[in-house]
Amino acid sequence: RVKEVRERRRDLALLNKNKHPGYLKPVIIYLWLTLIINLLANLSWKLKSHYDFPVWFQTNTYFYNIHSIIRFYLFSWFFIKLRQPFFSLLKKIIPVLFLIFILANFLIFEHFINYWYENGKLNSILSSHLLSLEAGFLLLYCLLYYFYLLKEEQPFFTKIPSFWVVTGLSIFVVIGFPIYLFYAAAIEHSKNFIINIWLVQKFAYLIFCILIAKAFITESDAGS
Repeated sequence: RVKEVRERRRDLALLNKNKHPGYLKPVIIYLWLTLIINLLANLSWKLKSHYDFPVWFQTNTYFYNIHSIIRFYLFSWFFIKLRQPFFSLLKKIIPVLFLIFILANFLIFEHFINYWYENGKLNSILSSHLLSLEAGFLLLYCLLYYFYLLKEEQPFFTKIPSFWVVTGLSIFVVIGFPIYLFYAAAIEHSKNFIINIWLVQKFAYLIFCILIAKAFITESDAGS
């Protein structure tokens, strides 16, 4: 009986040791949702020539819009959950500003599901406004995070899980921002160029995912 109690205590200790910091919850939710969104986007793109899908499902660009909005709000939540007492009010205002922009952009400037026919061929385009603003705001969050670490002179950055998440996100948005910003203009001049430059964005996203994985295997004494 004593042995049983000891084994249970040991199991609980291991469970607590392997428990991830609470601020990683939005990241976990993001990983599951992005898996579902990317799966649907790929299905609509790969199978549209084999099945008679509705027109709105034959283009997958609006999935990028959904992905962008979800990514922004989940990582905003992530940065707020870090509870860094540094520009705290600004971090809470940014999501409100982003919501105002989303409503204004899709009510006035762009269509959320943006497609048209040209010479009998279905065409669609990403929301350059949405993606570039999302990248810009997330980059601001990342910079505030790094400024706080420098201000507090925290050592051993590499042992903090949040550091790897933010570093991966920083790489992704720094590379993605100019691509998104000039996407609409670039696609009008050369579709081949935008296809090639999009590979760079995919590579940046791969790095982002690898560093998120690194965050989950990084031990932290206190988490920050």
